[in-house]
Amino acid sequence: MLSKRQFNKHVFKAQTKGQAATEYIIILSIILIVILMIIGLLKGVLELRGGFETAKSRIEWASSDIALLAHTVYSNGTVSLLIMNNINYPVRIVAIGVDDEPQPYPGPVLYPGQEKEITFTSENIKDKPGTYYTHQLTLSYVHVQHPNLKKTVSGTIYGVVESE
Repeated sequence: MLSKRQFNKHVFKAQTKGQAATEYIIILSIILIVILMIIGLLKGVLELRGGFETAKSRIEWASSDIALLAHTVYSNGTVSLLIMNNINYPVRIVAIGVDDEPQPYPGPVLYPGQEKEITFTSENIKDKPGTYYTHQLTLSYVHVQHPNLKKTVSGTIYGVVESE
Protein backbone atom coordinates (compact mmCIF):
# COMPACT_ATOMS: atom_id res chain seq x y z
CA MET A 1 0.00 0.00 0.00
CA LEU A 2 1.17 3.50 -0.83
CA SER A 3 1.80 6.09 1.79
CA LYS A 4 -0.08 9.33 1.57
CA ARG A 5 3.04 11.12 0.36
CA GLN A 6 3.74 8.52 -2.37
CA PHE A 7 0.09 8.57 -3.42
CA ASN A 8 0.06 12.38 -3.76
CA LYS A 9 3.33 12.27 -5.74
CA HIS A 10 1.89 9.63 -8.09
CA VAL A 11 -1.36 11.59 -8.63
CA PHE A 12 0.62 14.84 -9.24
CA LYS A 13 2.72 13.15 -11.99
CA ALA A 14 -0.42 11.87 -13.72
CA GLN A 15 -2.00 15.33 -13.58
CA THR A 16 1.09 17.07 -15.01
CA LYS A 17 1.32 14.55 -17.87
CA GLY A 18 -2.34 15.14 -18.73
CA GLN A 19 -1.90 18.88 -18.43
CA ALA A 20 1.12 18.86 -20.78
CA ALA A 21 -0.78 16.88 -23.40
CA THR A 22 -3.75 19.23 -23.14
CA GLU A 23 -1.50 22.31 -23.48
CA TYR A 24 0.19 20.75 -26.49
CA ILE A 25 -3.18 20.12 -28.21
CA ILE A 26 -4.33 23.68 -27.44
CA ILE A 27 -1.12 25.18 -28.86
CA LEU A 28 -1.44 23.07 -32.03
CA SER A 29 -5.06 24.18 -32.40
CA ILE A 30 -4.09 27.85 -32.10
CA ILE A 31 -1.31 27.42 -34.69
CA LEU A 32 -3.74 25.68 -37.06
CA ILE A 33 -6.30 28.49 -36.66
CA VAL A 34 -3.65 31.15 -37.36
CA ILE A 35 -2.47 29.29 -40.48
CA LEU A 36 -6.06 29.00 -41.78
CA MET A 37 -6.61 32.73 -41.17
CA ILE A 38 -3.43 33.61 -43.09
CA ILE A 39 -4.49 31.39 -46.01
CA GLY A 40 -7.93 33.04 -46.04
CA LEU A 41 -6.39 36.52 -46.08
CA LEU A 42 -4.02 35.61 -48.92
CA LYS A 43 -6.88 34.15 -50.94
CA GLY A 44 -8.91 37.32 -50.38
CA VAL A 45 -6.03 39.53 -51.51
CA LEU A 46 -5.55 37.47 -54.67
CA GLU A 47 -9.28 37.60 -55.47
CA LEU A 48 -9.26 41.35 -54.89
CA ARG A 49 -6.34 41.73 -57.29
CA GLY A 50 -8.25 39.75 -59.93
CA GLY A 51 -11.22 42.05 -59.43
CA PHE A 52 -9.05 45.12 -60.03
CA GLU A 53 -7.60 43.57 -63.19
CA THR A 54 -11.07 42.74 -64.49
CA ALA A 55 -12.32 46.27 -63.77
CA LYS A 56 -9.28 47.78 -65.48
CA SER A 57 -9.83 45.55 -68.53
CA ARG A 58 -13.51 46.53 -68.73
CA ILE A 59 -12.63 50.23 -68.60
CA GLU A 60 -10.01 49.82 -71.34
CA TRP A 61 -12.41 47.93 -73.59
CA ALA A 62 -15.35 50.26 -72.94
CA SER A 63 -13.35 53.25 -74.15
CA SER A 64 -11.93 51.62 -77.32
CA ASP A 65 -13.36 52.00 -80.84
CA ILE A 66 -14.78 48.48 -80.69
CA ALA A 67 -16.05 47.95 -77.14
CA LEU A 68 -16.01 44.49 -75.61
CA LEU A 69 -19.18 44.37 -73.50
CA ALA A 70 -18.96 40.72 -72.42
CA HIS A 71 -17.06 37.58 -73.27
CA THR A 72 -17.14 33.88 -72.45
CA VAL A 73 -14.34 31.38 -72.98
CA TYR A 74 -15.21 27.68 -73.20
CA SER A 75 -12.94 24.72 -72.49
CA ASN A 76 -12.97 23.56 -76.13
CA GLY A 77 -11.39 26.86 -77.25
CA THR A 78 -14.61 28.55 -78.38
CA VAL A 79 -14.84 32.23 -77.51
CA SER A 80 -18.06 34.24 -77.54
CA LEU A 81 -17.77 38.04 -77.65
CA LEU A 82 -20.43 40.72 -77.34
CA ILE A 83 -18.97 43.78 -79.07
CA MET A 84 -20.25 47.27 -79.86
CA ASN A 85 -19.20 49.92 -82.36
CA ASN A 86 -18.17 53.04 -80.40
CA ILE A 87 -17.30 55.19 -83.43
CA ASN A 88 -19.53 57.22 -85.73
CA TYR A 89 -19.19 55.19 -88.94
CA PRO A 90 -19.97 51.57 -89.87
CA VAL A 91 -17.14 49.04 -89.54
CA ARG A 92 -16.61 45.38 -90.37
CA ILE A 93 -14.58 43.02 -88.16
CA VAL A 94 -11.98 41.43 -90.45
CA ALA A 95 -9.59 39.63 -88.06
CA ILE A 96 -9.49 38.28 -84.50
CA GLY A 97 -6.58 36.93 -82.49
CA VAL A 98 -5.93 35.63 -79.00
CA ASP A 99 -2.31 35.92 -77.81
CA ASP A 100 -1.05 36.09 -81.42
CA GLU A 101 -1.53 37.80 -84.76
CA PRO A 102 -5.19 38.24 -85.69
CA GLN A 103 -6.50 35.61 -88.10
CA PRO A 104 -8.92 36.56 -90.90
CA TYR A 105 -12.51 36.52 -89.72
CA PRO A 106 -15.56 37.26 -91.92
CA GLY A 107 -17.17 39.43 -89.29
CA PRO A 108 -20.41 41.36 -89.25
CA VAL A 109 -20.95 45.00 -90.15
CA LEU A 110 -21.45 47.11 -87.03
CA TYR A 111 -23.23 50.43 -87.38
CA PRO A 112 -22.56 53.18 -84.81
CA GLY A 113 -23.79 52.06 -81.40
CA GLN A 114 -24.80 48.62 -82.66
CA GLU A 115 -24.01 45.47 -80.65
CA LYS A 116 -23.28 42.02 -82.12
CA GLU A 117 -22.31 38.68 -80.70
CA ILE A 118 -19.50 36.91 -82.53
CA THR A 119 -18.06 33.47 -81.92
CA PHE A 120 -14.73 31.98 -82.96
CA THR A 121 -12.34 29.22 -81.93
CA SER A 122 -8.73 29.61 -80.79
CA GLU A 123 -6.26 26.87 -79.93
CA ASN A 124 -4.45 29.28 -77.56
CA ILE A 125 -7.37 29.49 -75.19
CA LYS A 126 -8.24 25.80 -74.59
CA ASP A 127 -8.13 24.89 -70.91
CA LYS A 128 -9.94 22.95 -68.18
CA PRO A 129 -13.28 24.33 -66.92
CA GLY A 130 -12.84 26.45 -63.80
CA THR A 131 -9.31 27.54 -64.73
CA TYR A 132 -8.52 31.26 -64.48
CA TYR A 133 -7.18 32.82 -67.67
CA THR A 134 -5.52 36.03 -68.85
CA HIS A 135 -5.21 36.56 -72.60
CA GLN A 136 -4.53 39.37 -75.04
CA LEU A 137 -7.47 39.82 -77.44
CA THR A 138 -6.92 41.65 -80.74
CA LEU A 139 -9.67 42.79 -83.12
CA SER A 140 -8.99 44.28 -86.55
CA TYR A 141 -11.68 46.22 -88.40
CA VAL A 142 -12.14 48.30 -91.54
CA HIS A 143 -14.34 51.26 -92.43
CA VAL A 144 -17.20 49.81 -94.51
CA GLN A 145 -17.14 52.62 -97.07
CA HIS A 146 -13.33 52.92 -97.13
CA PRO A 147 -11.89 49.39 -96.75
CA ASN A 148 -8.32 50.75 -96.96
CA LEU A 149 -8.78 52.24 -93.48
CA LYS A 150 -7.83 49.25 -91.36
CA LYS A 151 -7.38 49.64 -87.60
CA THR A 152 -6.67 47.29 -84.72
CA VAL A 153 -7.75 47.39 -81.08
CA SER A 154 -6.43 45.09 -78.40
CA GLY A 155 -6.69 44.55 -74.70
CA THR A 156 -6.55 42.00 -71.96
CA ILE A 157 -9.38 39.65 -71.07
CA TYR A 158 -9.68 37.89 -67.71
CA GLY A 159 -12.03 35.27 -66.43
CA VAL A 160 -12.77 31.64 -65.68
CA VAL A 161 -13.03 28.98 -68.39
CA GLU A 162 -16.58 27.64 -68.73
CA SER A 163 -17.49 24.06 -69.62
CA GLU A 164 -18.68 23.40 -73.16
